[in-house]
Amino acid sequence: MPPGVPPAAPARARRADAATNRVALVRAAQTVLARDPHASIDTIAREAGLSRRAVYGHFPDRDSLVRAVIAVAAERFNAIATSTLDIDPAIALATLAARLWAEAAQVQAS
Repeated sequence: MPPGVPPAAPARARRADAATNRVALVRAAQTVLARDPHASIDTIAREAGLSRRAVYGHFPDRDSLVRAVIAVAAERFNAIATSTLDIDPAIALATLAARLWAEAAQVQAS
């Protein structure tokens, strides 16, 4: 290796960084899109503390990023719904409503 050239980061560290960045982008998109559904990729990238190029490294276009936000929300909804399957239906409905309301409030607050 030539002098003054830092060694490449191990592949495992790069993969961990990529996964962390992807999560940050989806969270930032959730926050930004809750405020402004027409927000740009630049605004989302800024919120995540990443570059526009980083966004496109994970998502081919804005629609793909929005679909990722929706997929994460659907996973949370499914987890909430599944957690109420084995309880009395009236209690399940109340629990489901309360937890979904809390989820909506969290999105609105972000």
